[in-house]
Amino acid sequence: MRRSARARARANEAYIHSIVKARQSGATFAVIARAANVSSQAVQEIVRRHGAPQQSGRATVTDIERARHSHARGESDDRDSERTAAAD
Repeated sequence: MRRSARARARANEAYIHSIVKARQSGATFAVIARAANVSSQAVQEIVRRHGAPQQSGRATVTDIERARHSHARGESDDRDSERTAAAD
């Protein structure tokens, strides 16, 4: 049970990070929303709550879609869940 909660938390973090990174790189709310399959209002709220004012590297639509699929499956984007599970 703990392992799945950690994996879900990592997936959520990757999903949020991808959305914020895409917005910081100049993507519009509508483009991000379409790629993440959510409303533009949801994207705006995520950016408002988690966004940082500084610029960072560019997120591609592929990055956002990969994070969305991982988020939907409850998987971690960093692929180290087996190592984490072995450590527990």
